[in-house]
Amino acid sequence: MQCNDLRKQGNGVSSGNGLSPSRVKLPESFMQRKDLDESSEKGSVIQKRACKFCGRRSCKIGLSKESAERARSPEMQPPSCQAPSTENVLGGLRQLTLQQQAQVEKSAASNIVRSCKPGHGASTPGSDRVLEPELEYSEIESTDDTGSKYQRRKRALSATALKLWAKLSPPPLLLTTSIAILAVLISYLHPARNMQELPPGTCYWHQGSLINNNASPNCHFEVRDAKFLEILGRSPRLESVVHTDVQGGGVYFPDFNELYYSTPVTKRGLILQGQNSQVRKVSLTTRKVTTVLPATDIASGMALDLEGNLLICEHGQGEKGGYIQRLDLKRLNTTIVADNWFGVPFNSPNDVVVKRDGSVWFTDTTYGWLKGHRSKPLVQNQIYRIAPGSGIVDAVADGFTLPNGLAFSEDEKLLYVTDGGSKYGNGKRDEIKPHHIYVFPVYSDGSLGTRRLFAAVGVYDRKTQALGVPNGIKVDTHGNVYIGSTDGVQVFDHKGRALGLIRISGVTNLGFGGDFLNKLFILNGTGIYCIELKAMGVGLHYASRRRRPRRY
Repeated sequence: MQCNDLRKQGNGVSSGNGLSPSRVKLPESFMQRKDLDESSEKGSVIQKRACKFCGRRSCKIGLSKESAERARSPEMQPPSCQAPSTENVLGGLRQLTLQQQAQVEKSAASNIVRSCKPGHGASTPGSDRVLEPELEYSEIESTDDTGSKYQRRKRALSATALKLWAKLSPPPLLLTTSIAILAVLISYLHPARNMQELPPGTCYWHQGSLINNNASPNCHFEVRDAKFLEILGRSPRLESVVHTDVQGGGVYFPDFNELYYSTPVTKRGLILQGQNSQVRKVSLTTRKVTTVLPATDIASGMALDLEGNLLICEHGQGEKGGYIQRLDLKRLNTTIVADNWFGVPFNSPNDVVVKRDGSVWFTDTTYGWLKGHRSKPLVQNQIYRIAPGSGIVDAVADGFTLPNGLAFSEDEKLLYVTDGGSKYGNGKRDEIKPHHIYVFPVYSDGSLGTRRLFAAVGVYDRKTQALGVPNGIKVDTHGNVYIGSTDGVQVFDHKGRALGLIRISGVTNLGFGGDFLNKLFILNGTGIYCIELKAMGVGLHYASRRRRPRRY
């Protein structure tokens, strides 16, 4: 018996097998199905075309020229079947948009994959059951011994599916290449995730062993935690700004792109004329050094107030106690901000910071007496606060050996203070004394809470077998803390965990500056150095208003 190609009359689509449309006859159950109605959304041309039934359990036939010839043989039976929908042609590969459905209908018109199952509409030979059209897309099955015939049909189906996948989906090679490029971009944007590749001049710190005499690494940037790589960036470089005698300061003045600093003491003993310590500035544009104050009472730490004036810590000389001096950088006029606490002269103010409310905070130590240019101190080492407006001085913290640098966190709720008591100003050392960083909670009324240990400072080079001496201190917007010490700038995260070292010997002070406040200026006694970081300093209220720093 010859099979007929069942199709809808007048649909304008040829079956491609040469069979006459006049022999097409559809059963009533086929025409009454709602999902095959012409008004239905699924009533497309492809969905109304029929397939050939092979008389077996189930089959899929692609009506190519070869299959059309086989359809005329007596072996093939003429059931009525419904072609699968467009989604079934894809075999569940992906859900199509309306535009993609139109493309599939056009490309699949000449080679349709049809699905049939017995027991759903037309009668099978030797059975009274009726075969209804089956819309599900099932796997190709073969239960007889003539496997070659079904293998050809299976290959036809596979070829059709691959063609549709190639048109509607990206090639696997393109997908693999895209994933590889994305992985490279992630590694580039987050260098800390790749522990194998380090920037030039960078190495990892190792615990090592003193007994085994492990060699210490020799590099400019020593990484103790991968987070340090995010601060350094991909190409860290330490540049020399100028070679000069430098002691304290490191204050950036944005109006003229200048950096202010003080020179060290060049003589020992009681000095009455004050000719051995100066305040200077270096132009960051021309690298030219200019003397601002040719004579001081041993100038030390500095900071800008809210109006852009330079606050200078003066150690004092002889019986003349230390004091805080204000310098107008445009007119070069000087005034005394504070020089006593309840009538008692300060010892030697060493470092100073300014809070957002205008209050001035500074450390007072006995460095002047230890170095021989101040008389015996009359009060213990303390931290003082000068109230804005009234100028009243209050002692806010004590219990230090030699308090040195201090800095506020970005929200000014924490105050960090360094204590370098293990090294006296006269050059002697006592390793039992503090070499620590402390942190205080700051309350809204200007008082401090109970201090706690933030970090103890050691030395990265194990050969020295010495302790670090924390000196100047700065904080960035992420809460990372930067400490000037004997072996360089040590960096800690907001929890006090050591991140790494910028190696440069004898750092006395440091400060952030530059157009985006992301350049760290480092002072080490013989020169000023600079490194650009992926971080921005805080506490620079005047500079922040003058510039528009970017966030990291």
